[in-house]
Amino acid sequence: MICKNKFDDIKKKYGNFSTWAIWNFKDEKDTSIIEQNLSKLHTNWVIIGLNISQPVDSLANFRGGKHDRKLKYAFNNTFISGSYMTDLIKSVEVKSSEILKDIKSSKIDINAQVSYFNEELKFVCVNEETKFIIFGNAAKNIYDNFYKGYYPNNEVFFLKHYSSRGTDQKWVEETWKELNINLNYETEYNKYRHTIQK
Repeated sequence: MICKNKFDDIKKKYGNFSTWAIWNFKDEKDTSIIEQNLSKLHTNWVIIGLNISQPVDSLANFRGGKHDRKLKYAFNNTFISGSYMTDLIKSVEVKSSEILKDIKSSKIDINAQVSYFNEELKFVCVNEETKFIIFGNAAKNIYDNFYKGYYPNNEVFFLKHYSSRGTDQKWVEETWKELNINLNYETEYNKYRHTIQK
């Protein structure tokens, strides 16, 4: 559980790059639901992307984008709900290939990025028991090459990126399988539709 003071400190310090894995099904851009559910926030799991694709408001990362609904479907009613979410690289680029090029050319100071990320995870109280979920091959490669050594004891689940081709159902079911979440997509999606229709 994250207390109110700690939540406010995290929001102030890292809010422009992070959020928490809890969504309002009627309006996934709504960030007020996070503070309304402080008792459900935790760092047992940390969900990690590569970078934000555009500047976002505080705690608005991973919500409202073209494919972000898949995260809502996959995590909102599971033990992952309430997890901390952030990115490896605090830089705005559209394509992951640009991130890789910028690291190689030193346009992105990867040592500074790693240091910032490490400070962030320490600040939100990540420990060796925290499990990581990392999306996409680019993020996996960068994590393995530059970040992994700092987290030798943390279990990591590398998942297909949620923007990958295929249906929402396929991505969600593959994600559940990787994380050993035993839910039925049709049942959960019908709950979502029912919530929207209220």
